[in-house]
Amino acid sequence: MVSCFANNDMGTEAIVMFLDILENGLCPNEYCISAVIRACSNAENIPIGEMGFWFVIKSGYFESDVCVRCALIDMFLKGGGDVDLAYKAVDLFFNMVLSEYVLDRFTFDGVISACAELELLNLGQQLHSWVIRTGLALDVCVGCCLVDMYAKCAADGSVDDARKVFDVMVDCNVMSWTDIITGYVQSGGLDKEAVELLREMIKGHVSVSPNHFTFSSVLMACVNLSDPCMGQQVYTHAEKLGLASLNCVGNSLISMYASSEKAFELFHEIKDIGIGASVFTFASLLSGAASIGAVSKAMEMFHKMLEDGVRPNVINNIAALSACSCVGLIFESWKPFTSMYTEHGIVPRMEYYACMVD
Repeated sequence: MVSCFANNDMGTEAIVMFLDILENGLCPNEYCISAVIRACSNAENIPIGEMGFWFVIKSGYFESDVCVRCALIDMFLKGGGDVDLAYKAVDLFFNMVLSEYVLDRFTFDGVISACAELELLNLGQQLHSWVIRTGLALDVCVGCCLVDMYAKCAADGSVDDARKVFDVMVDCNVMSWTDIITGYVQSGGLDKEAVELLREMIKGHVSVSPNHFTFSSVLMACVNLSDPCMGQQVYTHAEKLGLASLNCVGNSLISMYASSEKAFELFHEIKDIGIGASVFTFASLLSGAASIGAVSKAMEMFHKMLEDGVRPNVINNIAALSACSCVGLIFESWKPFTSMYTEHGIVPRMEYYACMVD
């Protein structure tokens, strides 16, 4: 039952049942413990998962069972974007190596994904060599993780390595296609290649259809290329596949038109169909409004962002301040400046003071 709850995204129920097992004096086995660890993999349950980590150590399963360790690596990796937890996943992997466990594809999936999140290119390359020696390099899941790792380290010039892994994969799925496309977009200067890969998918040269993350990445490529016509074509294909109403696609479309009135029209359109704007969407709208001197629009978007409960980030605040400084709205600029620390806990940076001085 614990495993059933965990496999159906019912983490709380799995944890409650596991606690009932302990309260009734029963001894859970390694499968039950692995299942409850999986149930703790979302950000909400991570604190419970960390307590479970110490239970695993005290009960002896940490030293004796590889499945439990793999589950712990996976839990730390999915720890809600917590960098420290990703490092714990890497530490657990090396602990398994020192304990001479037989490492399988699930273990490598976890630690390579941790390297991707932490952008540990050197370690990722060593793990790539390792999986080649163990014969796991052609495994679909391991291959996807390698493509993702090299793509996320694209700033270090590893996008070519991502493409090499992608090209030798026997069975490329939508995840690997999206990873290589995203890597091209994030590396800078390879946006045309990202668009071309989407063309290959759409024309049916492969048996894989793009998903909403694929379209979102290609729309960002169109932003980088300053090609709204191409972006509109991409969005039309997303509509045909029923993916246009998803948040990441709509938000990427807004970013493409950020420096024009079209962006604000699209913002209201996607709000009408229930798509919530992200903090990055508001950042694009604010920056776009500031760049064309649309101060009233910038302030309208800033207040709308706060009304929607979206916590501003550094870019949002600087964009709002820049919009005010463009036309000398001193009084209006004080609201975003003072609210940064008093309401949102953001310590003003040098750029903030520069905007206020300006």
